[in-house]
Amino acid sequence: ELESTQFNLESNLLTINIIDNDIALLKTASSNVVKTGDQLTYTITITNNGEIENTDLFFTDTLPDTVEFVAGSVKVNDEAKDQFNPNNGFSLDNLGAGQTIKIVFDVTIK
Repeated sequence: ELESTQFNLESNLLTINIIDNDIALLKTASSNVVKTGDQLTYTITITNNGEIENTDLFFTDTLPDTVEFVAGSVKVNDEAKDQFNPNNGFSLDNLGAGQTIKIVFDVTIK
């Protein structure tokens, strides 16, 4: 088993692909053209392409100073997680072989 996997992202308006230990991470933004005051939705999918379950997963996305996290906007696999904040990070459920976790949250452009 793979233990204590951490996902650390630097938020931006680009798609990010990370493949490590049979884990694929894709981050997209709802728009690539924004202005001050716009709300943007980030979607992160983490897929286990390997044959073993990944445990002790912790997700962090340190947001740049150009955006402000919208409190209460985090959803993990379409389930609201009002207390979660990507800047602080949060634990995720185990990720079995062939499974995907989807994380969605909103930011406001400063």
